[in-house]
Amino acid sequence: MSEPGFTGPKAKPEDLFGRFREIVSDPLNLLIERVPMAGHVEGDQVYLHNGLKVPVSAPGRITDPSAACL
Repeated sequence: MSEPGFTGPKAKPEDLFGRFREIVSDPLNLLIERVPMAGHVEGDQVYLHNGLKVPVSAPGRITDPSAACL
């Protein structure tokens, strides 16, 4: 019996979209409860999975290039 989720080869560190594909394909993501507005941008704020709004751009944010595809 095969495991659920993406079963292709593991993405290389420089393959940003491949890494993103692996993250969104993880079946554990289905267990995270999300508010309907999660991911939506309103002005300079983005809604998180739990409904909190945070600045899209702020000191201390994730600046790793892999976050750009999120």
